[in-house]
Amino acid sequence: MKKLAAVVSAALVVAMAAPVVVAGPTLSGSLEGKITWNQGQDPQSGANLDLKLGFQAGDRTKAVLELSPVIDDQNAWGVDIDNIGITKAYVETQGPWFNGGPEVTTRLGDLDIDYSPYVATIHSTEGKTRGISVSGLRIGGFDVAAFHAWDSNAGASEYRLLNGQASGARVATQIAGINLAVTGVVEGEDAAVAVEGSTQVLPNVTLGGALARDFAHRANLYRVNAAIQPVSNLTLKAEYGRVPSIYAPLYAYENDDDSFVTQTRGKAVIGLNAQTQQAGFNLGAGVKLARAEGARQFSRTETTFTAGRSVSLMGMPVEANYTLTIDGNNQIKHELAGKTTLSLVPQLQNVTLDGRVTMQNSELTYEANAGYTAPNGMTFGLHYASQATDTLPAGLSADAGLKVEF
Repeated sequence: MKKLAAVVSAALVVAMAAPVVVAGPTLSGSLEGKITWNQGQDPQSGANLDLKLGFQAGDRTKAVLELSPVIDDQNAWGVDIDNIGITKAYVETQGPWFNGGPEVTTRLGDLDIDYSPYVATIHSTEGKTRGISVSGLRIGGFDVAAFHAWDSNAGASEYRLLNGQASGARVATQIAGINLAVTGVVEGEDAAVAVEGSTQVLPNVTLGGALARDFAHRANLYRVNAAIQPVSNLTLKAEYGRVPSIYAPLYAYENDDDSFVTQTRGKAVIGLNAQTQQAGFNLGAGVKLARAEGARQFSRTETTFTAGRSVSLMGMPVEANYTLTIDGNNQIKHELAGKTTLSLVPQLQNVTLDGRVTMQNSELTYEANAGYTAPNGMTFGLHYASQATDTLPAGLSADAGLKVEF
Protein backbone atom coordinates (compact mmCIF):
# COMPACT_ATOMS: atom_id res chain seq x y z
CA MET A 1 0.00 0.00 0.00
CA LYS A 2 2.95 2.33 0.67
CA LYS A 3 4.13 1.86 -2.92
CA LEU A 4 0.68 2.67 -4.24
CA ALA A 5 0.48 5.76 -2.05
CA ALA A 6 3.87 6.86 -3.39
CA VAL A 7 2.66 6.53 -6.99
CA VAL A 8 -0.51 8.52 -6.33
CA SER A 9 1.41 11.18 -4.39
CA ALA A 10 3.98 11.56 -7.16
CA ALA A 11 1.24 11.94 -9.75
CA LEU A 12 -0.45 14.63 -7.68
CA VAL A 13 2.80 16.52 -7.10
CA VAL A 14 3.60 16.53 -10.82
CA ALA A 15 0.09 17.65 -11.65
CA MET A 16 0.20 20.50 -9.13
CA ALA A 17 3.51 21.63 -10.55
CA ALA A 18 2.27 21.66 -14.14
CA PRO A 19 1.38 25.24 -15.13
CA VAL A 20 -1.45 24.16 -17.46
CA VAL A 21 -3.43 22.44 -14.69
CA VAL A 22 -5.57 25.22 -13.27
CA ALA A 23 -8.49 23.40 -11.64
CA GLY A 24 -7.21 20.16 -10.27
CA PRO A 25 -6.12 17.54 -9.79
CA THR A 26 -9.03 15.51 -8.47
CA LEU A 27 -8.76 12.07 -6.93
CA SER A 28 -11.83 9.88 -6.66
CA GLY A 29 -12.52 6.23 -6.20
CA SER A 30 -13.37 3.74 -3.50
CA LEU A 31 -11.68 1.42 -1.04
CA GLU A 32 -13.62 -1.48 0.40
CA GLY A 33 -12.59 -3.90 3.10
CA LYS A 34 -14.55 -7.05 3.82
CA ILE A 35 -14.43 -10.02 6.18
CA THR A 36 -16.25 -13.17 5.08
CA TRP A 37 -16.98 -16.44 6.86
CA ASN A 38 -18.35 -19.65 5.37
CA GLN A 39 -19.49 -22.60 7.44
CA GLY A 40 -16.61 -25.01 8.00
CA GLN A 41 -13.95 -22.54 6.88
CA ASP A 42 -11.75 -19.94 8.52
CA PRO A 43 -12.71 -16.26 8.17
CA GLN A 44 -11.02 -14.40 5.32
CA SER A 45 -10.37 -10.72 4.66
CA GLY A 46 -10.40 -9.00 1.30
CA ALA A 47 -10.11 -5.56 -0.20
CA ASN A 48 -11.07 -3.81 -3.41
CA LEU A 49 -9.57 -0.54 -4.58
CA ASP A 50 -10.47 1.65 -7.55
CA LEU A 51 -8.86 5.00 -8.31
CA LYS A 52 -9.60 7.76 -10.78
CA LEU A 53 -7.22 10.68 -11.25
CA GLY A 54 -8.52 13.71 -13.08
CA PHE A 55 -6.54 16.77 -14.17
CA GLN A 56 -8.36 19.86 -15.41
CA ALA A 57 -6.61 22.32 -17.74
CA GLY A 58 -8.84 25.33 -18.21
CA ASP A 59 -12.59 25.07 -18.39
CA ARG A 60 -12.77 22.57 -21.23
CA THR A 61 -9.78 20.26 -21.21
CA LYS A 62 -9.16 17.37 -18.86
CA ALA A 63 -7.06 14.23 -18.49
CA VAL A 64 -8.36 11.09 -16.80
CA LEU A 65 -6.45 8.09 -15.51
CA GLU A 66 -8.39 5.16 -14.02
CA LEU A 67 -6.43 2.57 -12.01
CA SER A 68 -7.54 -0.83 -10.76
CA PRO A 69 -4.90 -2.57 -8.62
CA VAL A 70 -4.85 -6.36 -8.68
CA ILE A 71 -5.10 -7.39 -5.02
CA ASP A 72 -3.80 -10.74 -3.78
CA ASP A 73 -6.42 -12.53 -1.67
CA GLN A 74 -3.63 -13.86 0.54
CA ASN A 75 -2.39 -10.33 1.25
CA ALA A 76 -5.49 -8.24 0.71
CA TRP A 77 -4.10 -5.00 2.08
CA GLY A 78 -0.67 -5.12 0.47
CA VAL A 79 -1.00 -3.76 -3.05
CA ASP A 80 2.10 -4.24 -5.18
CA ILE A 81 2.92 -1.39 -7.55
CA ASP A 82 3.68 -3.97 -10.25
CA ASN A 83 0.07 -5.16 -10.19
CA ILE A 84 -1.62 -1.84 -10.87
CA GLY A 85 -3.71 -2.08 -14.01
CA ILE A 86 -4.66 0.98 -16.04
CA THR A 87 -8.27 0.43 -17.12
CA LYS A 88 -8.65 3.76 -18.87
CA ALA A 89 -6.46 6.73 -19.79
CA TYR A 90 -7.44 9.63 -22.02
CA VAL A 91 -7.39 13.37 -22.54
CA GLU A 92 -10.55 15.19 -23.59
CA THR A 93 -11.45 18.71 -24.63
CA GLN A 94 -14.60 20.58 -25.59
CA GLY A 95 -14.59 23.26 -28.25
CA PRO A 96 -14.33 23.93 -32.00
CA TRP A 97 -11.50 22.74 -34.22
CA PHE A 98 -11.28 26.14 -35.91
CA ASN A 99 -12.47 29.68 -35.22
CA GLY A 100 -16.21 29.91 -35.62
CA GLY A 101 -16.55 26.14 -35.92
CA PRO A 102 -19.09 23.99 -34.09
CA GLU A 103 -18.59 22.93 -30.47
CA VAL A 104 -17.54 19.27 -30.23
CA THR A 105 -16.04 16.91 -27.65
CA THR A 106 -12.70 15.42 -28.73
CA ARG A 107 -11.00 12.55 -26.93
CA LEU A 108 -7.52 11.05 -27.36
CA GLY A 109 -6.67 7.74 -25.67
CA ASP A 110 -8.90 4.91 -24.48
CA LEU A 111 -12.25 5.16 -26.20
CA ASP A 112 -15.84 5.02 -24.96
CA ILE A 113 -18.08 4.26 -27.93
CA ASP A 114 -21.82 3.60 -27.59
CA TYR A 115 -22.90 4.02 -31.19
CA SER A 116 -24.67 0.69 -31.63
CA PRO A 117 -24.75 -2.60 -29.68
CA TYR A 118 -24.75 -4.46 -33.01
CA VAL A 119 -21.60 -3.04 -34.62
CA ALA A 120 -19.96 -0.31 -32.48
CA THR A 121 -19.52 -0.56 -28.71
CA ILE A 122 -16.13 -0.03 -27.01
CA HIS A 123 -15.56 0.21 -23.24
CA SER A 124 -12.70 -0.13 -20.72
CA THR A 125 -10.11 -1.01 -23.30
CA GLU A 126 -7.12 -1.08 -20.89
CA GLY A 127 -4.93 0.34 -23.60
CA LYS A 128 -5.95 -2.27 -26.19
CA THR A 129 -8.11 0.07 -28.26
CA ARG A 130 -6.87 3.64 -28.31
CA GLY A 131 -7.56 6.39 -30.75
CA ILE A 132 -9.43 9.63 -31.33
CA SER A 133 -13.17 10.26 -31.13
CA VAL A 134 -15.35 13.29 -31.87
CA SER A 135 -18.89 13.61 -30.53
CA GLY A 136 -21.56 16.23 -29.98
CA LEU A 137 -21.38 17.53 -33.54
CA ARG A 138 -24.68 18.94 -34.84
CA ILE A 139 -25.01 19.56 -38.56
CA GLY A 140 -28.43 20.77 -39.59
CA GLY A 141 -30.83 18.23 -38.15
CA PHE A 142 -28.19 15.49 -37.83
CA ASP A 143 -26.18 14.41 -34.78
CA VAL A 144 -22.78 13.13 -35.86
CA ALA A 145 -20.06 11.23 -34.02
CA ALA A 146 -16.95 9.47 -35.31
CA PHE A 147 -13.81 7.67 -34.15
CA HIS A 148 -10.55 6.22 -35.44
CA ALA A 149 -8.91 3.48 -33.37
CA TRP A 150 -5.61 1.63 -33.28
CA ASP A 151 -6.52 -1.96 -32.45
CA SER A 152 -4.36 -5.07 -32.96
CA ASN A 153 -7.56 -7.09 -33.46
CA ALA A 154 -8.58 -4.99 -36.46
CA GLY A 155 -8.16 -6.45 -39.92
CA ALA A 156 -5.38 -5.96 -42.44
CA SER A 157 -5.53 -3.42 -45.24
CA GLU A 158 -3.93 -3.16 -48.65
CA TYR A 159 -2.71 0.22 -47.40
CA ARG A 160 -0.04 -0.69 -44.85
CA LEU A 161 -0.61 2.45 -42.82
CA LEU A 162 -4.14 1.24 -42.05
CA ASN A 163 -3.21 -2.22 -40.72
CA GLY A 164 -4.62 -2.84 -37.26
CA GLN A 165 -6.86 0.19 -37.42
CA ALA A 166 -10.61 0.78 -37.46
CA SER A 167 -12.81 3.78 -38.15
CA GLY A 168 -16.46 4.34 -37.39
CA ALA A 169 -19.21 6.94 -37.48
CA ARG A 170 -22.80 7.39 -36.36
CA VAL A 171 -25.38 9.73 -37.84
CA ALA A 172 -28.73 10.17 -36.06
CA THR A 173 -31.79 12.25 -36.91
CA GLN A 174 -35.57 12.35 -36.73
CA ILE A 175 -37.66 12.25 -39.88
CA ALA A 176 -41.48 12.47 -39.77
CA GLY A 177 -41.54 11.32 -36.16
CA ILE A 178 -39.18 8.41 -36.79
CA ASN A 179 -35.92 8.26 -34.84
CA LEU A 180 -33.22 6.96 -37.17
CA ALA A 181 -29.54 6.16 -36.65
CA VAL A 182 -26.98 4.75 -39.08
CA THR A 183 -23.68 3.37 -37.77
CA GLY A 184 -20.76 2.10 -39.80
CA VAL A 185 -17.38 0.62 -38.87
CA VAL A 186 -14.53 -0.11 -41.30
CA GLU A 187 -11.55 -2.25 -40.23
CA GLY A 188 -9.00 -3.23 -42.82
CA GLU A 189 -10.85 -4.61 -45.84
CA ASP A 190 -13.97 -5.42 -43.79
CA ALA A 191 -16.95 -3.38 -42.67
CA ALA A 192 -20.13 -3.55 -40.61
CA VAL A 193 -23.21 -1.33 -40.82
CA ALA A 194 -26.32 -1.02 -38.65
CA VAL A 195 -29.56 0.90 -39.23
CA GLU A 196 -31.76 1.42 -36.18
CA GLY A 197 -35.12 3.12 -35.83
CA SER A 198 -38.08 3.65 -33.54
CA THR A 199 -41.36 5.51 -33.70
CA GLN A 200 -44.64 5.94 -31.90
CA VAL A 201 -47.30 5.02 -34.44
CA LEU A 202 -50.19 5.80 -32.08
CA PRO A 203 -50.27 7.14 -28.52
CA ASN A 204 -50.38 3.53 -27.31
CA VAL A 205 -48.28 1.79 -30.00
CA THR A 206 -44.47 1.92 -30.25
CA LEU A 207 -42.41 0.19 -32.94
CA GLY A 208 -38.67 -0.32 -33.18
CA GLY A 209 -36.15 -2.33 -35.09
CA ALA A 210 -32.61 -2.82 -36.32
CA LEU A 211 -30.89 -4.25 -39.38
CA ALA A 212 -27.16 -4.89 -39.34
CA ARG A 213 -24.75 -6.30 -41.91
CA ASP A 214 -21.41 -7.97 -41.18
CA PHE A 215 -19.74 -7.71 -44.59
CA ALA A 216 -16.69 -9.74 -43.57
CA HIS A 217 -18.83 -12.83 -42.88
CA ARG A 218 -21.73 -11.94 -45.17
CA ALA A 219 -24.20 -12.17 -42.29
CA ASN A 220 -27.29 -10.09 -41.53
CA LEU A 221 -28.82 -9.37 -38.13
CA TYR A 222 -32.53 -8.57 -37.80
CA ARG A 223 -34.49 -7.27 -34.83
CA VAL A 224 -38.09 -5.97 -34.68
CA ASN A 225 -40.11 -5.14 -31.58
CA ALA A 226 -43.46 -3.63 -30.72
CA ALA A 227 -45.20 -2.48 -27.53
CA ILE A 228 -48.97 -1.95 -27.36
CA GLN A 229 -51.07 -0.67 -24.47
CA PRO A 230 -54.69 -1.41 -25.47
CA VAL A 231 -56.01 -0.37 -22.04
CA SER A 232 -54.48 1.58 -19.19
CA ASN A 233 -53.43 -1.44 -17.10
CA LEU A 234 -52.34 -3.83 -19.83
CA THR A 235 -49.10 -3.82 -21.83
CA LEU A 236 -48.35 -6.25 -24.65
CA LYS A 237 -44.88 -6.70 -26.13
CA ALA A 238 -43.63 -8.72 -29.08
CA GLU A 239 -40.16 -9.19 -30.56
CA TYR A 240 -38.53 -11.04 -33.41
CA GLY A 241 -34.80 -11.33 -33.90
CA ARG A 242 -32.20 -13.35 -35.80
CA VAL A 243 -28.43 -13.46 -35.45
CA PRO A 244 -26.42 -15.89 -37.63
CA SER A 245 -23.76 -17.93 -35.86
CA ILE A 246 -21.06 -16.36 -38.07
CA TYR A 247 -22.14 -12.78 -37.26
CA ALA A 248 -19.11 -11.26 -35.51
CA PRO A 249 -18.30 -7.57 -36.15
CA LEU A 250 -15.19 -6.35 -34.36
CA TYR A 251 -17.09 -4.03 -32.00
CA ALA A 252 -20.42 -5.82 -31.50
CA TYR A 253 -21.42 -5.73 -27.83
CA GLU A 254 -20.95 -9.20 -26.32
CA ASN A 255 -22.17 -10.14 -22.84
CA ASP A 256 -24.00 -13.20 -21.55
CA ASP A 257 -26.29 -11.12 -19.32
CA ASP A 258 -27.70 -8.40 -21.54
CA SER A 259 -26.33 -8.71 -25.08
CA PHE A 260 -28.87 -9.40 -27.82
CA VAL A 261 -26.06 -10.54 -30.11
CA THR A 262 -24.68 -13.04 -27.59
CA GLN A 263 -28.02 -14.43 -26.48
CA THR A 264 -29.46 -14.78 -30.00
CA ARG A 265 -26.43 -15.91 -32.01
CA GLY A 266 -27.07 -19.02 -34.06
CA LYS A 267 -30.86 -18.84 -34.03
CA ALA A 268 -34.00 -16.85 -34.66
CA VAL A 269 -36.18 -15.96 -31.67
CA ILE A 270 -39.72 -14.78 -31.00
CA GLY A 271 -40.75 -13.29 -27.67
CA LEU A 272 -44.29 -12.48 -26.51
CA ASN A 273 -45.07 -10.86 -23.17
CA ALA A 274 -48.06 -9.40 -21.35
CA GLN A 275 -48.14 -7.35 -18.11
CA THR A 276 -51.21 -6.21 -16.19
CA GLN A 277 -52.46 -5.15 -12.78
CA GLN A 278 -55.57 -6.78 -11.37
CA ALA A 279 -57.01 -6.63 -7.84
CA GLY A 280 -53.70 -5.39 -6.41
CA PHE A 281 -51.60 -8.08 -8.17
CA ASN A 282 -48.89 -7.44 -10.76
CA LEU A 283 -49.44 -10.25 -13.24
CA GLY A 284 -47.32 -11.29 -16.20
CA ALA A 285 -47.08 -14.01 -18.79
CA GLY A 286 -44.54 -14.66 -21.51
CA VAL A 287 -43.44 -17.21 -24.05
CA LYS A 288 -40.17 -17.54 -25.97
CA LEU A 289 -39.75 -19.44 -29.23
CA ALA A 290 -36.53 -20.24 -31.04
CA ARG A 291 -35.47 -21.81 -34.32
CA ALA A 292 -31.91 -22.99 -34.65
CA GLU A 293 -30.03 -22.54 -37.91
CA GLY A 294 -31.02 -25.29 -40.30
CA ALA A 295 -34.30 -26.03 -38.49
CA ARG A 296 -37.58 -25.62 -40.32
CA GLN A 297 -39.84 -24.47 -37.52
CA PHE A 298 -39.86 -22.68 -34.20
CA SER A 299 -40.08 -24.55 -30.92
CA ARG A 300 -41.01 -23.22 -27.51
CA THR A 301 -38.00 -22.68 -25.26
CA GLU A 302 -39.63 -21.07 -22.22
CA THR A 303 -43.01 -20.12 -20.80
CA THR A 304 -43.32 -17.94 -17.71
CA PHE A 305 -46.11 -16.77 -15.43
CA THR A 306 -45.48 -14.19 -12.71
CA ALA A 307 -47.52 -12.73 -9.87
CA GLY A 308 -46.46 -10.16 -7.31
CA ARG A 309 -48.12 -8.23 -4.54
CA SER A 310 -47.39 -6.24 -1.40
CA VAL A 311 -48.90 -8.03 1.60
CA SER A 312 -48.91 -7.57 5.36
CA LEU A 313 -47.48 -10.47 7.36
CA MET A 314 -47.74 -10.14 11.15
CA GLY A 315 -47.85 -6.38 10.71
CA MET A 316 -44.79 -6.33 8.41
CA PRO A 317 -45.05 -5.12 4.80
CA VAL A 318 -43.71 -7.87 2.54
CA GLU A 319 -43.03 -7.76 -1.20
CA ALA A 320 -44.01 -11.25 -2.39
CA ASN A 321 -43.43 -12.65 -5.88
CA TYR A 322 -44.19 -15.99 -7.51
CA THR A 323 -42.76 -17.24 -10.81
CA LEU A 324 -43.69 -20.35 -12.73
CA THR A 325 -41.25 -21.35 -15.48
CA ILE A 326 -41.75 -24.16 -17.99
CA ASP A 327 -38.73 -24.86 -20.20
CA GLY A 328 -38.64 -26.37 -23.66
CA ASN A 329 -38.59 -29.92 -22.21
CA ASN A 330 -41.69 -29.19 -20.10
CA GLN A 331 -39.67 -29.16 -16.89
CA ILE A 332 -41.50 -27.01 -14.35
CA LYS A 333 -39.90 -24.69 -11.82
CA HIS A 334 -41.79 -22.87 -9.04
CA GLU A 335 -40.11 -19.95 -7.31
CA LEU A 336 -41.50 -17.98 -4.36
CA ALA A 337 -39.59 -14.94 -3.11
CA GLY A 338 -40.22 -12.29 -0.49
CA LYS A 339 -38.47 -9.34 1.10
CA THR A 340 -39.17 -6.88 3.89
CA THR A 341 -37.51 -4.26 6.07
CA LEU A 342 -37.73 -4.35 9.87
CA SER A 343 -37.34 -1.52 12.37
CA LEU A 344 -38.73 -3.25 15.46
CA VAL A 345 -35.73 -2.60 17.72
CA PRO A 346 -34.69 1.05 18.25
CA GLN A 347 -31.02 0.10 18.18
CA LEU A 348 -31.34 -1.81 14.89
CA GLN A 349 -33.25 0.12 12.27
CA ASN A 350 -33.84 -0.90 8.64
CA VAL A 351 -32.83 -4.53 8.92
CA THR A 352 -33.52 -6.16 5.55
CA LEU A 353 -34.81 -9.72 5.25
CA ASP A 354 -35.29 -11.66 2.04
CA GLY A 355 -35.77 -15.28 1.11
CA ARG A 356 -36.38 -17.54 -1.84
CA VAL A 357 -37.81 -21.05 -2.16
CA THR A 358 -37.47 -22.99 -5.41
CA MET A 359 -39.05 -26.28 -6.41
CA GLN A 360 -37.73 -27.96 -9.57
CA ASN A 361 -37.78 -31.64 -10.53
CA SER A 362 -39.18 -32.49 -7.10
CA GLU A 363 -36.10 -30.91 -5.51
CA LEU A 364 -36.63 -28.14 -2.96
CA THR A 365 -33.94 -25.49 -2.48
CA TYR A 366 -34.05 -22.32 -0.45
CA GLU A 367 -31.99 -19.39 0.76
CA ALA A 368 -32.41 -16.62 3.31
CA ASN A 369 -30.55 -13.35 3.88
CA ALA A 370 -30.46 -10.70 6.57
CA GLY A 371 -28.65 -7.39 6.16
CA TYR A 372 -27.95 -4.37 8.32
CA THR A 373 -26.09 -1.09 7.81
CA ALA A 374 -24.82 0.54 11.00
CA PRO A 375 -24.85 4.31 11.56
CA ASN A 376 -21.05 4.30 11.15
CA GLY A 377 -21.35 2.81 7.64
CA MET A 378 -20.41 -0.78 8.51
CA THR A 379 -22.47 -3.41 6.70
CA PHE A 380 -23.31 -6.84 8.08
CA GLY A 381 -24.87 -9.82 6.35
CA LEU A 382 -26.04 -13.25 7.49
CA HIS A 383 -26.94 -15.85 4.85
CA TYR A 384 -28.08 -19.44 4.50
CA ALA A 385 -28.43 -21.49 1.32
CA SER A 386 -29.49 -25.12 1.07
CA GLN A 387 -27.08 -25.50 -1.86
CA ALA A 388 -24.42 -23.34 -3.49
CA THR A 389 -25.58 -20.57 -5.82
CA ASP A 390 -23.78 -18.02 -8.00
CA THR A 391 -23.61 -15.64 -5.02
CA LEU A 392 -23.74 -17.85 -1.91
CA PRO A 393 -21.94 -20.98 -0.71
CA ALA A 394 -23.91 -23.89 0.68
CA GLY A 395 -24.75 -23.65 4.36
CA LEU A 396 -24.37 -20.72 6.72
CA SER A 397 -22.23 -17.70 5.85
CA ALA A 398 -21.69 -14.17 7.09
CA ASP A 399 -19.85 -11.03 6.09
CA ALA A 400 -18.97 -7.60 7.44
CA GLY A 401 -17.47 -4.72 5.54
CA LEU A 402 -16.91 -1.05 5.09
CA LYS A 403 -16.68 0.89 1.84
CA VAL A 404 -15.40 4.42 1.56
CA GLU A 405 -15.97 6.45 -1.60
CA PHE A 406 -13.94 9.61 -2.13
